[in-house]
Amino acid sequence: MTNTRPVLTEKRIDDIRRIIRENPNMTRTQISKSVCELWRWQLPSGQLKDISARDMLRALDKVGTIALPPPRIVTRKAGTRAVSEHLGHDTSLIECSLRELTPLCVEIVENGAGLKEFKSIIDQYHYLGFSGTVGENMKYAIRSASGKLLAFLLFGSAAWSCHDRDLHIGWNKERRREALYLISNNHRFLVFPWDYVSYCSSFCTSYTSLSA
Repeated sequence: MTNTRPVLTEKRIDDIRRIIRENPNMTRTQISKSVCELWRWQLPSGQLKDISARDMLRALDKVGTIALPPPRIVTRKAGTRAVSEHLGHDTSLIECSLRELTPLCVEIVENGAGLKEFKSIIDQYHYLGFSGTVGENMKYAIRSASGKLLAFLLFGSAAWSCHDRDLHIGWNKERRREALYLISNNHRFLVFPWDYVSYCSSFCTSYTSLSA
């Protein structure tokens, strides 16, 4: 098995129970990774699909099929919105041509102060706000050549089913199951509201049309 979603046979249920029984000190994350390694449930790159496995394990635990250990970290209740800390930011006007800002630098936002800044600005200035991420995701910061922060982007795992997308690609259910990992969703795209930059004659110069 690789990227495809596993069929939960009785043997596989027994595999999960055995891993839990033989490793009483394992965390839920460790259990999900062990399940992925045992079933070779991974992306073509070799990365384990432990987040998907964890979702599956929680579902089995909820209906009583297996008994997971208590979570080490208490997460927020389903249906409640994550609260992002709102920080102060430099909102001084940037008004120039794109040529004056290039070459642009694209940085991965991972943790620490950069992640706090990402959450704060997205939550305050994007019309959808920021309520956390689900599944695999990548966050990017766009900076000018001088290091001035200009924009944020958030990409995440593709939706399992999207009728118009699947119709356009020409997928059936089997092909979608095999190739879904090749697609990413753009969840947030924010050019800051204090950026007034002339991008090109055929592209809107107002930031309001650049926030998606």
